[in-house]
Amino acid sequence: MATFPRFVETYPYLTNSAPFFDKVVVEVWGEKRKRKTNRTVETLNLPVGGPGRFYGRCSRRRSVASGNHFQVLYGITKPFKNLSPFKVTFWAGRRPVLCSDVMLVLESLMRRGYRARVSSVEVAFDVDEYFLEQFTEELCTRAQLREVKGTLYAGGVRSPWQVKFYNRIDLLSRIEFTFRSMFLRRHGIGSVPELYLLRKTHLWDLVSFREVDQSRGGELPPRIKVPWARLERGMPPALPASIILKHLREMRIKPSRWVVPSPRETLLRRMQRNLIF
Repeated sequence: MATFPRFVETYPYLTNSAPFFDKVVVEVWGEKRKRKTNRTVETLNLPVGGPGRFYGRCSRRRSVASGNHFQVLYGITKPFKNLSPFKVTFWAGRRPVLCSDVMLVLESLMRRGYRARVSSVEVAFDVDEYFLEQFTEELCTRAQLREVKGTLYAGGVRSPWQVKFYNRIDLLSRIEFTFRSMFLRRHGIGSVPELYLLRKTHLWDLVSFREVDQSRGGELPPRIKVPWARLERGMPPALPASIILKHLREMRIKPSRWVVPSPRETLLRRMQRNLIF
């Protein structure tokens, strides 16, 4: 099923400043309004049922307040107990996805008493293009890595979380986190307003960006210092932090003294505290 173009416009004033929600998927239970409101405009209504599909219809709409597009899936084709009657997907367009716009749209579509639960979200960190190579070189994670058509992925397509690195447009690269239902519930996030809690979630326990402090090689324990000294004084040269980190852990040596957060990780941590929602 085709989706709307994403981010037709760019936000240079957000680069290296604040992350934002690029996509939010909300499951909704309740009764749909019978009277139409002027807060949304339907642009297309398509049949989308078929083998493997959970919904029969797709209403493509635009929010009048933000100008962003969203879609509503409805008409359940498979009577699963936990399947919501409506599934609403919001995309960033002229503006990032904002809590106020999501709530305004839901209230314009549903009658009072509806229940909404966030199913998945995508959080985008836009950074200067020349940072991307440094980010991928400094990446440390226990998740599976793979590269597809110039995009580096950490985590699987069905994992509770996933992060990808890619060049978006000239002079602009993106680090994009996808958080699915299991991850959100684990961190106490269910309703739309609770997405604000991602500002303080420990994302950097999932992926981190580290560099090796070469100045402290002389402080290494003898059992690891002697073989490394045969290569060169201090830390082994030309090795990424991820390999040094793994080696130190295998030797049961706490790595925090020699493998430290890079300036790029410090940048992302600062950006996270300014999350736009």
